Amino acid sequence: MKIKHLLIGMLAVAAAVACKRVDEPVVDPKLDVDKGTVEVAATAGEASFDVTSNQPWAADCDADWVSLDPASGSASNAAVTVKVTAEDNKTAQAREATVTVKAGELTKTVKVSQAAGKAEEPTPEPEPEPDPTPDPEPEPDPTPEPEPDPTPDPTPDPEPEPEPEPTPDPTPDPEPDPTPEPEPEPTPDPELPENCMVAEFILADEGMPNKYDVDNWKFWVDGNVAVRFRQGSSGTEPTYYTEDQSVRMIQGGSTLEVMTNEHVDEVESKYLIKAIVITFASGQCYLSPDSGELSAEGDVRTWTGSAVNVKFTANGADKSHRAYVKAIKVYYE
Repeated sequence: MKIKHLLIGMLAVAAAVACKRVDEPVVDPKLDVDKGTVEVAATAGEASFDVTSNQPWAADCDADWVSLDPASGSASNAAVTVKVTAEDNKTAQAREATVTVKAGELTKTVKVSQAAGKAEEPTPEPEPEPDPTPDPEPEPDPTPEPEPDPTPDPTPDPEPEPEPEPTPDPTPDPEPDPTPEPEPEPTPDPELPENCMVAEFILADEGMPNKYDVDNWKFWVDGNVAVRFRQGSSGTEPTYYTEDQSVRMIQGGSTLEVMTNEHVDEVESKYLIKAIVITFASGQCYLSPDSGELSAEGDVRTWTGSAVNVKFTANGADKSHRAYVKAIKVYYE
């Protein structure tokens, strides 16, 4: 009888355990981030993204100029905001980094993009001091020359007869002064739009060395406008030369793009470019825009129109018809 009761009790316990295992729900692991890309400014740049995971998670970045706070978290259905802080970009080139978030076997990535800063100018090396000039050696006293014997007075020649005075030529009449030609009046500059924001970019201020390749570089004029040089179909990279402080764009397809910051990321821009004033060097001014109109005289030419992005192409036929760009001033609203 006792054995029978023992067997019945064991069966009841086994049935209870089996039922409990069947009732437990199976939870799928989950890891989400709300952004795939964040952008930070060149100076004191900050951004953030949210992490949601039902497992413990950790985040890491492949660049030492990016810091994360917090860099890990516990399992929770609530989103955790991760603050992204970037060190100042002291170069003239934009840069990117990748943040990797892991939770168990799940992985998500977030790209960090930082705008270009200004390159630091190299400290010039001090010039060596010149060697002191040695004192000149004293010159010896000159040897006195003996005094010559006195020459006797010569016998005076007889006085010659005076020659007749020549007849003077008649005085010519004075020629009249030529009438000066009137100077041509300068061509007036096109009217620039009023009440616009202005961003100016001078190539010499970037501190670039001679023969510096700027192909596909994006230069930020201010927080809203950027310019970019590309070799295009010319086959030769746009290059900065210190001789004329300009970027030389080769004929046959080199391009210059002027754009607003939001248009760079393929997002509809809230800014419109209304005018662009380009200063050229050495009379090399051969550019044509893809929209609007560009004035056609002088080394300072003005584009007028209305666009979020303007592309200029070097349209010359040979090396004497290129574009040497020294400065760009953008009017936008």
